[in-house]
Amino acid sequence: MNIRQPLLGILLCAFVHGAANAQRPGADYDIVVEGRVLDETTGDPIKGAVVIVRKDGHSENMVVVKGDGQYAFELERGGRYEITYSAAGMVAKRVEVNTHGAPANLDVPRLSMNVDINLFPPVSGLATALFEKPMGRAAYSSKVRNMRWDEEYGKAMRESIRVFMTKYDAQLEKQGTLAGR
Repeated sequence: MNIRQPLLGILLCAFVHGAANAQRPGADYDIVVEGRVLDETTGDPIKGAVVIVRKDGHSENMVVVKGDGQYAFELERGGRYEITYSAAGMVAKRVEVNTHGAPANLDVPRLSMNVDINLFPPVSGLATALFEKPMGRAAYSSKVRNMRWDEEYGKAMRESIRVFMTKYDAQLEKQGTLAGR
């Protein structure tokens, strides 16, 4: 079974939602990025994957994921974040999150971004330069009062990723390693 869905296994789930449990006019809130790091081929969590958070170009936080592949980070308002996902023998990926413009207070306790990332091993004869670009870009939107993915950027990346993964599968098949996937 091919586990690639519309995002072609690169971002299984990249959605943003605000946790509006209790109305808290003018209260402080958290901005949280959480998710899982998964193996593109099997869909299994990648134990030992490394997730690094950089704020404005400086290392801010790092976690080595456990067997469930899960990670979570709180982000501060007023920063540009780069979150990098890597694992031994896999192509690294990253996303960008801009918290500039997020107000000091909201009526929700938390803005959550769930980002599941699929990593895959490189295959000889196929350059992975595409993955040096962010897989997605998100920023606070006052219009929706939440974090929001850049839809135009995401659409362009999904198309580039679709083309890459078609070539990737063809290269794996040529090398005889796609059988059993």
